[in-house]
Amino acid sequence: MKTIVIAYDGSEGSEAIFTELQHAGLPPQLDAHVVAVAESWAAPAPDPAEWSPMPPLLPVAPSAEAEDAEAMSGAGELAAQGAARLRAAFPTWAVVPVGLVGSVARAIVGCARDVSADVIFIGSHSRSAVGRFFLGSVSQKVVAEAECSVRICRPRPLSGAAPRLLVAVDGSLPSQAAVRAVAERTWPAGTAAAVVNVIDPPLRPRLDQFPPEYAAEIRRQHQARLDWLEAMGLAAQRELATAGLAAERHSLEGEPKYTLLEWAESWDADCLFIGASGLHHPGSDTLGTVASALAVRAPCSVEIARL
Repeated sequence: MKTIVIAYDGSEGSEAIFTELQHAGLPPQLDAHVVAVAESWAAPAPDPAEWSPMPPLLPVAPSAEAEDAEAMSGAGELAAQGAARLRAAFPTWAVVPVGLVGSVARAIVGCARDVSADVIFIGSHSRSAVGRFFLGSVSQKVVAEAECSVRICRPRPLSGAAPRLLVAVDGSLPSQAAVRAVAERTWPAGTAAAVVNVIDPPLRPRLDQFPPEYAAEIRRQHQARLDWLEAMGLAAQRELATAGLAAERHSLEGEPKYTLLEWAESWDADCLFIGASGLHHPGSDTLGTVASALAVRAPCSVEIARL
């Protein structure tokens, strides 16, 4: 990892990012861009036919250019505040404050693309959010539209002296990217990683309604998929163990998004790593339904890995 983008707006959600960065396995040398965006809505151009003389005693409204300049100045000051805090915490990083004006989510995604960011760090909600289980509209758009990985940071204390990482594996290329994202970082001693693969159970209550040969084929295909996922999970466990993590592996049956949420809660995970799209969502620019549900509902931080 070489470059990250930090979306900062001074809210509780973005404040959580500074704590999260301490436990994200990041290298001592890194380019970090702290981005603050002043929201701007472009007004339609007035129709000259509707112009009317302005009464001479009325104050002249500031021009759009003046408003944008003021907004840019405010965004720059906010970015500089965040950058100062980041430099104090990570003195060896190259920290750049970036103030922008425009659509917040689009500006963050565009900045990440311009600097070839590896990961965007963003709070789970902005100043207008209500509750930790809701993902703010800006965060949702960034997660869905970013071309790089995105880490959604939720304010919560670390579970222990070292992070506990839950890595969802389904054998797809994006899930392999999630495993690689964990394996390539530098974690403190004692960091635990649980590799979890979840498979939907076969239609057990209805299998008796199928002809015996069909039911047998459904069971055979389900078992073959289980064996394949077991192999993928074992390979991921070995990769993380080789990277020095205390890795364990679990193969479960159930609805993936619900089972992973329950596991994140019961296992007391600090961050859940998952690919942006699974086997049923092969498009690299499409956020899968499981990743989307976890981004919204997970009780911990979530890092959505993209290739």
